[in-house]
Amino acid sequence: MREVEELPQAGCGCEVEAAVRPSRMSRRAALTGVFAVAGMVAVPRSALAAPVELPFVLVTDERAWGADGDTGVEPPAGVRAASAAAVTPTSPNGFPVSASAAAIRVVAATVPGTSVRLPVRSGEVTTLLIHVARRFHQAVEPLVVPGCWGWAYRQNVNSPGTWSNHASGTAIDLNAPRHPNGSANTFTRAQVAAIRVILDECRGVVRWGGDYARTKDEMHFEINVQPSDPRLVGAAINIRDPQGRNDDAMRNLLIAKKANSREIWVGDGMQRRLISDPVELANIQYWVALRGGDAAVRQVNDLRLLGKVI
Repeated sequence: MREVEELPQAGCGCEVEAAVRPSRMSRRAALTGVFAVAGMVAVPRSALAAPVELPFVLVTDERAWGADGDTGVEPPAGVRAASAAAVTPTSPNGFPVSASAAAIRVVAATVPGTSVRLPVRSGEVTTLLIHVARRFHQAVEPLVVPGCWGWAYRQNVNSPGTWSNHASGTAIDLNAPRHPNGSANTFTRAQVAAIRVILDECRGVVRWGGDYARTKDEMHFEINVQPSDPRLVGAAINIRDPQGRNDDAMRNLLIAKKANSREIWVGDGMQRRLISDPVELANIQYWVALRGGDAAVRQVNDLRLLGKVI
């Protein structure tokens, strides 16, 4: 019998649904920290905390870069200065930017069926942007090497003074030499129709640079919602598990901590794992509650009740 004492809840599954980005997960994923993405190698979250040497070369010729966020709407006065001075600067879509790939969880993901590797932010962003690249390769035109880019720590080429969405790992450029920044009508009508289908598959959370109001950037695709927007997760879930087949039981998971400790653990009685990311904790709580389990953080006298450390 578990010796537990209920602690005040910072939020249960019902309360966090609108405030965090819950992703479909299984008990195994919650315990291992490994989240599988269809057609890709699963990436352990713990591995992303260490420096990542990405097998790609950044483009140094700015003429090849996309406009990235050039919507034709000028930011309010002071926004640019405030962004530059922010402790944690963000790209136009609200994701943090960094010169360190590891700091913002950028991973080099292979586009299935190709040799193209795109450095993009892990999680839902990877799921969506790699899906776009895969479908582009299948339905629009084959991807070329070199000519496809992802994360790049730089400002917006067409809007100096603002960060590029590439700087947060939330944008990709596909077949850049064929669809240069500033050029319109580089795709046929049939290709544009295929792009529209791909965007529909992403449920509106991915924006195409060909739709920019001012400078067209037809090579460019970007995440077009804030990190906390529930539509981001909904679109990723639809791509990862369109049939809703993830039926691993999570109701038996225990989320707990020891008295006078800030460390929160999740376990199933056989193995346990430390949860250091508050968003990940909220995601686990959401799915535990959704499956009928107890999502409250409990206080235990002995963490071994949760199982052995993974």
